[in-house]
Amino acid sequence: MSKTRSQLLADLLRKVGTSDAGSPDLDAEIWCVVNGVRYVEGFEHHFGTRARYIKAGTSTQEETLPGQVRPWTRSLDAARDFVDRYLPNFFVTSGLCELSGHATIGPDYNGAHGDRLKREWPEDDYHSGFSADLEPGGERHAECLAIIHCALQALIAREKLDAVAA
Repeated sequence: MSKTRSQLLADLLRKVGTSDAGSPDLDAEIWCVVNGVRYVEGFEHHFGTRARYIKAGTSTQEETLPGQVRPWTRSLDAARDFVDRYLPNFFVTSGLCELSGHATIGPDYNGAHGDRLKREWPEDDYHSGFSADLEPGGERHAECLAIIHCALQALIAREKLDAVAA
């Protein structure tokens, strides 16, 4: 039996939460799970991170993903871009200390898209957003992983909201 997208996101959330460092392989797996394709492997290529994956409904033939995978677990700009792409109009706050990388993301109810966000993300439930405080800190990737961890929490919540609405 294959796992649901929610289960795959939860598995990925645990992996990101316990990862000691970001990697091209983890970036590739994130892209695959978020985009609904079965992850096979990720690797660094001279054009950037790439992934082999299998699309739903196809045979086990592998395809090489063109440069859509970004270094989300290794670059602050890329981690923030991940939130912009998959959770538009969410705020991101993050930081780093020797102990941990930490982040909070959530709907920007005060921004230009506040009314839409209040409909899509009920303020009573999501006003505090999603937070992560991941050890060990001291390295930039810890802050990136915390941002991605928060984004995965939000995507899991989105799956639940969509299931209730259906």
